[in-house]
Amino acid sequence: TGATLEEIDSAVKFNLGFPMGIFELADFTGMDVIHKATVEMHLRDKKVINPHPTVEKMFDEKKLGQKSGEGYYKYSDDKYERVELSQELAQKFNPIQLVANILNNAAWLVTNGASDIEEIEKAAQLGLGLKKPLFETAKEIGIKNIVDELNKLAEEHGEFYKPDPLLVSMQ
Repeated sequence: TGATLEEIDSAVKFNLGFPMGIFELADFTGMDVIHKATVEMHLRDKKVINPHPTVEKMFDEKKLGQKSGEGYYKYSDDKYERVELSQELAQKFNPIQLVANILNNAAWLVTNGASDIEEIEKAAQLGLGLKKPLFETAKEIGIKNIVDELNKLAEEHGEFYKPDPLLVSMQ
């Protein structure tokens, strides 16, 4: 996208209402945890997640995030430090791809009977610390825009990004 990590994380935090940016959260969680979890999830169901080569490379290079002093960001010492994010940086990145993927996975859970929208909203607010409901954010962005983005991603990167029928029906 040409955006910096700080621009993406700022957009996630300030425009989507997440408590942390995705790269900030990845560094906090640790590449070792993320790598092992994504590999296991992929082995169980290839539609759920694809292991990302960047995470695998960082894991192999022991760039585990805050615990090793370097991940997506570099850290100066052992104590937890926050990344500098701002409203100004948030305006430089449109987080539609991130929202599209999150919503597509949420819709897949509903379509496959694993959950319903209300449960997903509650889990997203409690688990992710979202300030506003996920599907409310989707409606603000526009479900059609999200489906179009997923179709574009599917054309570029394969079937994994194909929009779930629930999202298509909500347009």
